[in-house]
Amino acid sequence: MKIAYIARDTLASRYIGNHIRQNGFSPICIFESGRKAKQRKLKRIFGASPIWKWPLRVIDLLFLGLMSFLDERYLQKRLGSHSGFKPDYRCDDVNDDEVRQLLQKETFDVVVVFGTAIIEPTTLRLCPVFLNIHTGIVPKYRNVHSEFWARLEGDLDQIGSTIMRLNESVDGGDIVLQRRLKMESLRTLPRIKLNNLILAAELAVEALAKFKRGELKFEPQSNEGRLWPTPSAREILYSWFKLGI
Repeated sequence: MKIAYIARDTLASRYIGNHIRQNGFSPICIFESGRKAKQRKLKRIFGASPIWKWPLRVIDLLFLGLMSFLDERYLQKRLGSHSGFKPDYRCDDVNDDEVRQLLQKETFDVVVVFGTAIIEPTTLRLCPVFLNIHTGIVPKYRNVHSEFWARLEGDLDQIGSTIMRLNESVDGGDIVLQRRLKMESLRTLPRIKLNNLILAAELAVEALAKFKRGELKFEPQSNEGRLWPTPSAREILYSWFKLGI
């Protein structure tokens, strides 16, 4: 079985890649820098805001960066041993021509994706199955910051991870596996992210094992959920005041 693992280059991605390899699979690993996606995001943020709101957008980005830094520092203390994981290939964006050429050349059976830029339809057509690792419970919590919003909303029974079939929507594909965290794992957001990452890695291995045995089942999502936005500085500060860092 030929597997590709495509992810944004982060410690979390390295942990998942290492976990997959340690459990009997040998994926070809492709890490994207995310530089192009970040550039597109900045253009979108500032292009949609009048100039007088730009200072507010900068403050939002600073607080988002601070929250990410605190999460990353927590992960580094506990999973730092995985930082030496090395990918087979690197790219700036998952939709770059060199990635598409590799997918065409290798004819993978399945591609596992974690935290990349949105994958374009022309790229999705290059493999029969793309499985997306989402650290959130869909359909209720779609998009990147699922854990943050579920915790802030007090929706503690809706914190966990999902493996879904990737399609052209954002986190709207058929569900393959889904599991929630135990309540004792939900004290702080960095701890939630750590435990949810460990859960996501376990689900990824379980999904690959099921795929290999021909036992994967795809369950369509309902339309009850929503796409949650990137939290603003005000929302991050409120969460820290209400729940602690």
